[in-house]
Amino acid sequence: MIGGPALMLRYAQALAPQLTADILALSNRLLPAPAPHDHMVPGAHAESDLTRHNPIKRRAEAEFNEL
Repeated sequence: MIGGPALMLRYAQALAPQLTADILALSNRLLPAPAPHDHMVPGAHAESDLTRHNPIKRRAEAEFNEL
């Protein structure tokens, strides 16, 4: 899965380096900001409603005994 997108990005960067840099900068701005606190939280307490009800995550938890 990684090979195809990486190859396309490599060619895009070779053909239009400034455009590629601008697109990557825009995607960086769309990422969420860091958390306002620095204290560590166990993973079980960091779940949101989206991750709590994710069927793919639930199957992986059951498969790897992470319940």
